[in-house]
Amino acid sequence: MGLNEQIMQEIENQNVLNNNLAGTVTLQQIETQNVHNEIHIHTEKQPEAEQPEVRFCHKVVIIPEYTKEDFLRKAWITLASEDAPIDVFTENFSEVSEIEHQVMVESVSADVSYEASVGYDREEPYLDYETYYENEPYIAYEKQYNNTANRWEERQVTKYKKVAKQRQVTKYKRVTDWSPINGTHSTKSVVVVENLPGVYLDEYAFVSSLTGLNLDSNTRAASEEEAENMNITDKTRETANYEHASTICRSVENSLRGDHHRDLSTDITDTYGWNTILYNTFEYSVSICYKGQTYKKHAFPFGPMNIEGDEITNTDSLDTITERMKQESEEKNTKREKAVEENVMKATGMISYLTIALLLVSIIISFFVHVTALVVIAFILAVGAFVFNTIKVIKEEKDERGRAAEEIEAETRKTDEEIFDYEVNYKVKQRNALDQKLASLGLKPVTANELGG
Repeated sequence: MGLNEQIMQEIENQNVLNNNLAGTVTLQQIETQNVHNEIHIHTEKQPEAEQPEVRFCHKVVIIPEYTKEDFLRKAWITLASEDAPIDVFTENFSEVSEIEHQVMVESVSADVSYEASVGYDREEPYLDYETYYENEPYIAYEKQYNNTANRWEERQVTKYKKVAKQRQVTKYKRVTDWSPINGTHSTKSVVVVENLPGVYLDEYAFVSSLTGLNLDSNTRAASEEEAENMNITDKTRETANYEHASTICRSVENSLRGDHHRDLSTDITDTYGWNTILYNTFEYSVSICYKGQTYKKHAFPFGPMNIEGDEITNTDSLDTITERMKQESEEKNTKREKAVEENVMKATGMISYLTIALLLVSIIISFFVHVTALVVIAFILAVGAFVFNTIKVIKEEKDERGRAAEEIEAETRKTDEEIFDYEVNYKVKQRNALDQKLASLGLKPVTANELGG
């Protein structure tokens, strides 16, 4: 496996973009010479009598795989994939600019000794008191009127009151037991650092393109003239050393046992396997102005050439509109479902009132009419009305729920069809706007795969 392949494999195995954790280890630069950027590095603990390790910086020029037209075309397709507003395709990108980069990609293996305290959590019981309430009886006296004796009398009664009391309970608290540890750890660090001063590097975009780079056809060794202008600066070396130290320290932290750690002290005892490549490449960049605001897109012209940069907010995006349609449909269905009981009451209200009236009439007749047959007839009519009303309510509720279910199903089906039609029309409109823009620029039309379907 060649040096490029090794470093790109290491990049894939490590997240090189998250080096924010400050470490306590240091990598010390001893001397920098520009014999194809030969660099002498040793660790702090290396005896002075030993010769420092010599490592070389391989200088590589990346040959672009894509033209400016390829980049511009993919930038427009990316806008469509991000569901930018359709009217943005009536605007124009600025002229594609080239931004030169010199990117140092370096990997190193390290052996580290460390000391720390690690803590293990456990639940420890302890006794505590809590307040609770009990109903306690007490004797009270109250006056009551004696109808027989025609006077008020006082009588004894038992009443209850809530009384606050304390009781002992067992509770638990989290306790951390700390113990000192020490040991050794081996790890690997990969860093990606921009070498040109004042140039911003999108590390994610560069690494994603680098890992897909065709090494055989799209890289070459720098010429002598190019190599003279590709020298790792002190600032680049300082940044790389800091990021190596952070990555190595974080690796040690992640290897520690226990639930917590503190007082971590690390010391690099050896570094080896240094691989340093300085890539010379450039990045495409464009901007577009939409509704008074400027948005930028950029990409490296090799590998997958993933377009990165600002996304244009679309308040009428496909997802926003379809979600709104679904929400409105759900609100209608919820309202219809809640209306079932109200509709049943409307349909059976008259019979319910009649039933109540018959029951009242039967009660009045039983009190004031002493004709048994008439009382029985009134009672039978009232019971019949009650039974009829009950059956009517049950049937009406069943029928109403059936109607509600059918209406809800129809509303859901209608909304799904409207969303489908809207999505189709929206995508057709978006596709036409994109194709018209690409055609106006003399670029190939977009394919279904490029738009994700």
